[in-house]
Amino acid sequence: MNRNDKLSFADELTQSREEGRIPWKILIADDEEEVHVITRIVLENFTFEGQGLEFFSAYSGTETKTLLQQHPDTAIVLLDVVMEE
Repeated sequence: MNRNDKLSFADELTQSREEGRIPWKILIADDEEEVHVITRIVLENFTFEGQGLEFFSAYSGTETKTLLQQHPDTAIVLLDVVMEE
């Protein structure tokens, strides 16, 4: 690291996200539709640090990998570890 490199500290990142009100990205990776539906219902009005949630759904391991590549800023993955054989 040299003297000209810019550092970002956690409180600065949090502050900038709050100002833009960018929702936290949540990936639901499960092969059962009911899990996606109930997760969205339970968390639809949830906020963290002033920001809501944006949900993405994947029904297979392949879909999960694709969505993570498309959304590398995903905050949380709710993963069904026995989704596929």
